[in-house]
Amino acid sequence: MPGVVLQEDIAGRERSGERGTSFAELMVFLALTGILLAMTANYAVAWISREDLRHAVSEIRTELQAARTFAISRNRACRFQINTLTRQIQVYDLVDPANNADDILLETKRLPDAVFFQRPDTGSAVTLPLLAGTTYQATFESHGGVSSSVGVVHMRGGDRYGRVTLHAAGGVKIERWISSAWEVGT
Repeated sequence: MPGVVLQEDIAGRERSGERGTSFAELMVFLALTGILLAMTANYAVAWISREDLRHAVSEIRTELQAARTFAISRNRACRFQINTLTRQIQVYDLVDPANNADDILLETKRLPDAVFFQRPDTGSAVTLPLLAGTTYQATFESHGGVSSSVGVVHMRGGDRYGRVTLHAAGGVKIERWISSAWEVGT
């Protein structure tokens, strides 16, 4: 009878001083642990990508608001720049808007590598005015309004999409893509 043999085997191990697990028991444990880790890793990667997207959207909003705040507090134009190739965001004080040589770098940030400039539908991922190459910009005047064209920055992180919209008065709106439409919020 299998149950009796098992009891005898356990009793035999105890009498002979053997302790521990058999190789077969260890392999079953490792197989189950591997399956659990694989399932957890799958969810963790998706979660990290969503968090990177949330961070990137928040960072763009924060830097747009910082550029606007600097423009108002310094009483002169400030420019927000985003480079889609290097994922770098910069805010400049435009001491003399006609002369780029005297611009003062106020802030610089870098977006996560797991975030891509992409939208769920067709069209350009970034619709802010193109400054040069892969760098887009928005210029805020001393009253806080946007002097250059307004626009949108679309991003993808994992299987989620987010966008930041800049309005003419300097306001910023964050939205996320839900199935087939944009919804306010991160």
